[in-house]
Amino acid sequence: LIIFIYQNIRFYLVGILSLVLFTGCQSFQPTERSELALEDSEFMGLWSMYNRCVTDQDPLQMKDYILKLTEAPRPISIHHSPIPLPKFLKNWTSHRASRLSVDPRAMAASCSLLAGEAAWKTGHLELARDLLQAVIEGYPEAEYAYYVEEARHTIQQVPTIRNVSLE
Repeated sequence: LIIFIYQNIRFYLVGILSLVLFTGCQSFQPTERSELALEDSEFMGLWSMYNRCVTDQDPLQMKDYILKLTEAPRPISIHHSPIPLPKFLKNWTSHRASRLSVDPRAMAASCSLLAGEAAWKTGHLELARDLLQAVIEGYPEAEYAYYVEEARHTIQQVPTIRNVSLE
């Protein structure tokens, strides 16, 4: 009886390993759309949107550009991988760099900085503070440290808003 159970377990293990071998890792598909799925025209649309953000001076219009840039697909990280990996392996891996010529997240962060400065110059102090604070909170990764530092520097220059009571 023990030999029979052992042979069945071995048969199932060989079957599962064969299935994984034949299907390979390609059978696991990402659950979210990645930057690898971007067509050239889609990337060029993001690039032209970023260029409009750079030249525009209307902070409300720039906020729309920021929203569209932040919705751009990102690189798939190992932490969001469809392949189940043990946690200790995930902790030993580095973040995957963007495979595009320009990182859409960097474009969004840059656009947010420009929009915050434009809002400040046009007197929209609350909007400026919100946009700059969004950069500080939304980009904790080391590769975006420049944008976070610039946002902190600019937010210190924005005058504080004080509620004035007329009583």
